[in-house]
Amino acid sequence: MLLLLSLLAAAAPLQIEVPVRSARGALVVRVYQGAEGFLSAQAALREVRLPIEGPVVRWSAELPPGSYALTVWHDEDGDGVMALHWYGLPAEGVGVSLNPRPRFGPPRYQDAEILLTGAGRGERIELAY
Repeated sequence: MLLLLSLLAAAAPLQIEVPVRSARGALVVRVYQGAEGFLSAQAALREVRLPIEGPVVRWSAELPPGSYALTVWHDEDGDGVMALHWYGLPAEGVGVSLNPRPRFGPPRYQDAEILLTGAGRGERIELAY
């Protein structure tokens, strides 16, 4: 019991808000801790699928202080699979923490890495459609 209380006391709030272009489908949020497997669904520390009820989706979680990166994806068609253009880029809105806009290829963990301290953190993630 004491261990559980100490783990809860060590948790810090993480809050995100993500503007979306439509209320269709759902928003998928993935939390990563470490560069290994970044952007892979299997490597995500946590994944949540959020309903869209307005122009901005908000989500919060309690996590231990540390280094994290987040990805968000607007699954507009609600099929659970990211739609791609014929040339391989996402056809649905995608974004990562800190909103980097890499020129070539996907963002790296280091580009999206945020430090969550005991005081917590808020992030606004912009989607690229």
